[in-house]
Amino acid sequence: MTSGLFRLKDWFILGPMGAIAFALGVVGFLSCGHCGVTSLGDAALDAFGLIRGTGHYVPGTDPIELVIAQYLLPAVAIFGGAKLFLVNLRRDMRVALARRSRDHIIVCGLDDNARQIVESLREAGKTTIAIAPDGESANALACERIGATVLAANPQRRNILELANLKRAEAIVAVTGSDAQNLEIGLLAAEMAKGRSGAPLKIVAETRSNWLIDNLRAHRTAVLGGEGVEFQVFSIRDNSARALTRSDAFERAFARAGDRPRLAMAGFGDVAMDIVRHAIGSNFALPGVRLSVTVFSRDVTASRALFKSRWPGLEAEADFDFHASTFAPGDADVWAEVEKTLAENRADAVAVSLGTDDETLRTALLFRDVLDRLEQSATPVFVRLGEQRKLGAFLRRLEAYPDLPDRLVPFGDLHELTAPAILLDQEHDRMARAAHEAYLKSVSRTESSPANVAWSRLPERFKASNRAFADHIPAALRTAGFKLARGSAHSPPLDAATLDTLARAEHWRWCIEQRSQGWSFGEKRSEVLKHSPLITEWEKLPEEARALNREMAARIPEIVQAAGFEIRKAGANP
Repeated sequence: MTSGLFRLKDWFILGPMGAIAFALGVVGFLSCGHCGVTSLGDAALDAFGLIRGTGHYVPGTDPIELVIAQYLLPAVAIFGGAKLFLVNLRRDMRVALARRSRDHIIVCGLDDNARQIVESLREAGKTTIAIAPDGESANALACERIGATVLAANPQRRNILELANLKRAEAIVAVTGSDAQNLEIGLLAAEMAKGRSGAPLKIVAETRSNWLIDNLRAHRTAVLGGEGVEFQVFSIRDNSARALTRSDAFERAFARAGDRPRLAMAGFGDVAMDIVRHAIGSNFALPGVRLSVTVFSRDVTASRALFKSRWPGLEAEADFDFHASTFAPGDADVWAEVEKTLAENRADAVAVSLGTDDETLRTALLFRDVLDRLEQSATPVFVRLGEQRKLGAFLRRLEAYPDLPDRLVPFGDLHELTAPAILLDQEHDRMARAAHEAYLKSVSRTESSPANVAWSRLPERFKASNRAFADHIPAALRTAGFKLARGSAHSPPLDAATLDTLARAEHWRWCIEQRSQGWSFGEKRSEVLKHSPLITEWEKLPEEARALNREMAARIPEIVQAAGFEIRKAGANP
C-alpha cells in the first residue's frame, strides 16, 4: 500500500532533502578530527545513526555539516513516518467507512473511462467506492483526491464486494476494460442481491467490443436482470451514436432532405457504424424514404465486411458508396477526390469519427474547408470529441454564423455520456421504457412471448427494439404533420388517418429492424431459419397485426408524455 506513497510533489521534497541531509552527515564525519571516523563506510553508518536524533554537535566545535545533519535527518524521518502513518490511517478509515456506506455507487475498474465515471458521480454528490487491482495508479490517486474511496483489490471477488457493502449500494458499475469481466462482476452482483428489499440494485456493465453485445441482442431469451436487480448493458460508443442521431442538430441537418437524404461518414469504425445503424433503423425508416451513405474509410474492404457481419441485412436498406481515404492533411490527391465526391453527391451532413480526438478534429476542419469551397456552407460537420469538449465548444462558436449555428457540431463528450442521469437513471431510455409499458397494456397477460415481461426482466433483444421504436417516434410524427417537443401539455387528438400513417411507419421500421438482423419473409415463423410471415408489405399484413400497430400508434401520446415530451402540430411555435 505504500509503494506509491511519495509520488508527485512529496517525493520531490522529501527525497532530495533526505539525500542532502545524509550527504552532509557523511561529509561532516569525514572532516571531523575527533569523531574517530577513518573510512567512508564508517561515516555512512554514523550518518544513518543521526536519524535517531542523538547527536550533540555544536557550531564552532564540530563541522557545520554535522550540526545541520543532526537536525535535518531526524526531521525528514519524522515527517516521512508521520505521513506514512496518516496516509495508512486515512486509507484504513476509508475501508471502514466503505463497510458502513449506504446508497453509494461502486465502480469496478479504474481506467480512463472509469475515472471519468467516478468524477461525474462525485460532481453529482454521489458517495463513490472504486475497486481496482492497482490502488496506486494515477487514476486511483486522482479519484482519492476528489473524495472517492479506493480499494486495491480484485472486484470479481465476493468478499471484496461485501467489503464495499454491495447489499446497501444504489448501483454497481463495471468498467474494467474487459467485457467478459464486466458481465462476470454484474452476474456476481446480481446473485448477491437476491432477496434484496427496497429499491432494486442497479447493475451497469460496460461493453466495448461488438461480439458480446451483438450476441446478447440476437438471442430471444438472453435476460440479465432479475429479482432485486436492474441490469443494464451500456456502450459509450453506442450511446455516443444514439445521442447524435437523437439530437436537434442532426434533425435540422435533414429537415429539407426529402425522400433521398445523404449522410457522409469520415471513418467507418464502430462509432460510425452505430451512427449509420441508428440513422437507417430510426431516423429514416419511413415508407418511400431511402438513405444514401457516402463512406470515406482507410480500409474499405475490412470495414464493409465488418458492417455486413454485424448486421447482415442492413446494407441492403440504404445506398452505400465507399471511397478509400487516408485523411492525411497534405495528401492533395485524396482531398481532391473527397471534394469531387461531395460535389457530385451533395451530403446533408458529414460525421467524422476517427481514432483520436486530434485526428478527428483536424479531419473535421479539413472537411469544413472542402464544403465551404463547394459553397455548401450550411452542411453541418459532426465531429466526435470524447475528451476535448471545451475545445470543441470553442470551435463550434468560432465556426458558427448567426443563421448557421451547426457548421461544426461536437458530439460524444465522455463527461456527458457518463453523467449519472444517463448512466444510472437511463435518461435516454425513458421513452423506450414507456413504449414497453404501452406494449404490455396492448397484449394479453397470458401471451407467452418473452417480451411480455417487465423491463427489468426483458431480454436485451427487445430492449434494443424498444429503443429503436422510441427513437423512431419523431420521424414517424413528421410524416403525419406533427413534431415532438419537450413539455407536459396534452397532445392534440390523433384521428384515424394519422394513426394509420403512424402505424404504417412503425411497421416499416420494424421490417427494417428484422431484415437488418438477417430475418426474411416466411409463411411460418421460424427462429432457426429467421423467417416471419409479418415481414411483408402493409397491405399484405394480417388485420390483427395491423390493429396492433394502430393500437401502439394510439399510445404514442401517452408514451411521449411519460418521457417528458408533448406532440405539437408541425410549424407550431415552440
